[in-house]
Amino acid sequence: MNDDLPARLRAMSGPIQTNLVTEAAEAIERLRARVGQLEADASALTAERDEARREVSFLRPSVCVGAQTAHEYAQARGWDCFKEDGK
Repeated sequence: MNDDLPARLRAMSGPIQTNLVTEAAEAIERLRARVGQLEADASALTAERDEARREVSFLRPSVCVGAQTAHEYAQARGWDCFKEDGK
């Protein structure tokens, strides 16, 4: 993604105050801000989900045959909530 695209579009717009190029630049900036917010929201929701899964894993390992620890329970459920790298 070209980060200076809105600035380049504005430079192309010339003396006309409101035109399609300026509107496009503003739309790009709004969309970038929205994408940034959505990424932050997704990250927060993922962290919340992983915390809930860790809690369940600590409370319920005996439910899963062969799972003796919270990590084993989570693995048996296909959860990656105990990721080492935090991602």
